[in-house]
Amino acid sequence: MSNLMMPSRVLLYGRVVQGIRIDVRVFDAGIGGVPGLGSNRFLREQFDPSHIGKQEPCFAMIYGFEFEAHYHDLMAPTIMLVHGEGLDYSRGRRVVAATAAAAASHEATAQDVAGAAASAADGAGAAEIAAAAAAAAAAGEEGATAASVAAAAAAASAADPYIGRVDKPFPDFADNVRIWPYDKADFSMRLDPCSGPIESILLEAEIDEAEIADEMAGRKVSGRKVGGYLGRGRKVSGRKVGISGRKVRGE
Repeated sequence: MSNLMMPSRVLLYGRVVQGIRIDVRVFDAGIGGVPGLGSNRFLREQFDPSHIGKQEPCFAMIYGFEFEAHYHDLMAPTIMLVHGEGLDYSRGRRVVAATAAAAASHEATAQDVAGAAASAADGAGAAEIAAAAAAAAAAGEEGATAASVAAAAAAASAADPYIGRVDKPFPDFADNVRIWPYDKADFSMRLDPCSGPIESILLEAEIDEAEIADEMAGRKVSGRKVGGYLGRGRKVSGRKVGISGRKVRGE
C-alpha cells in the first residue's frame, strides 16, 4: 500500500543502543534554571513520548537508511534519536526458509518441520519467534502435515508488518535489525561517536601543526585557526572537516 507521503519517507535501519538514559526534566529546566525562550520546540518535542504516539525516545546505532525506494549504507554507523523498539526487519525469513527446507524432505513429519522452525528461531527477533510459534500451533492440529506447518509459518511471516520497499530483496543485515520510519522533515538528533587515543581524536584533529610551530616560536597569529565555523552543514575546525555528516581527515 502506498500514499502521497511515500516520497518523503525515510526508513532508519539499526539497533537500539543500551546504556543511554534520556531525562526530559533536564531539557525543561533549561540552562541555570532558566527555560529557553523559543516557542517552536521542534527538537524538544521529539523527547516527549506523549507527542510521539507514546513511543519512548531512545538512541539507536543506525547502519543505513532507505529513501525513495533505495537503500543506502552509511559510511560509518552513527547514533540517532529514535522512538520505540522499531519494526522487526527479519519478518521471520529464517524460520520460513527452515520450514520450507524441512518440508521438502519426503519423510518429514509435521513435528519435524515445527522442530526446524524452533531451531531457526533460537535467539532471533520477535517476528522469527512468532513464525515459529505459528508452526508449533499448526503442528498440534489434527491432521497436520509437513506442508501445512510450513504454510502456517509463511502466513505468520507475511502477516508481520514490513514497510520497506528496497531496490534489492533484503540488505545483508544480521539478526535483530529494526526499522524506524520518519518523514524527511522530522527533527532528530545525530551523534557521531569517535574513539581512539586522545592524541588522535582531539589533539591532532583540533590543533593545526602550523599553529603549534607559531606558538613554540612565540609568533602566534590570531585568526590563523578557524574553529567552530558552521555554515550549511560544513564545519571547519583545525584539520577536521565534516561535510554533510561525512568526516574527511587530514585536509
